Amino acid sequence: MKMKTKIKKPSIILGLLVFSALIGLIMTNSNPRKDQAAVSGAVLFISPDSGTYLVNNKFSVSVKLDTDKEINAVQATILFPTDKLEVISLLQEKSILSFWVAEPSYSNTEGMIQFIGGLPNPGFKGEGEIFTVVFRPKKEGRVQIKFKEGLVLANDGRGTNILREQRGAFYTFVSESPADLNDDGFIDIADLAILLSNWGVPKNPKADINKDGRVDIMDVSMFIFNFPNQ
Repeated sequence: MKMKTKIKKPSIILGLLVFSALIGLIMTNSNPRKDQAAVSGAVLFISPDSGTYLVNNKFSVSVKLDTDKEINAVQATILFPTDKLEVISLLQEKSILSFWVAEPSYSNTEGMIQFIGGLPNPGFKGEGEIFTVVFRPKKEGRVQIKFKEGLVLANDGRGTNILREQRGAFYTFVSESPADLNDDGFIDIADLAILLSNWGVPKNPKADINKDGRVDIMDVSMFIFNFPNQ
């Protein structure tokens, strides 16, 4: 039986030093983005929008709103695959919405989350959380969570729908820690070296921790996230 993956403590420090140097290199060599004209309206999105998680280990994501105009009502339906994923609970404690026409609810049979909520005048403007979803991966694989439909109504007395975009998320589920890239039972500097040597389009598919076809800063983040807490 394969030993439990664990980390060699000195390698954490060395690995993080290398990671810090890598961040500096990336920031120095990054091409600046071209300025784009701001697009007015509201965006519903799931955060984080990607990640790698262990099967049977619960993880949380936030359903969020970003709007540049005051709004007073939000409605949406979110879909998820029931063969690989199930909802454990929905948490509303940090919600920007103060009342619910239909409280957030879910069906693990239909793979659906629904809600209708609002807040009084003057409404809400900015970025905020609507609620948190606690998921549990059921088996290995890559899944997409997406919005089926949605409404974001402006606080303008006319109920104008200002929703312009809905952003879902992609997650990867694995049975063992994806950070052990050389399968030696440890997460250490050797694994980090494999990851960095495959930067860009990987020759070693294991270095692509989030399985998006590239090795980049997201994979480094997932590598650090998967350090065992021991």
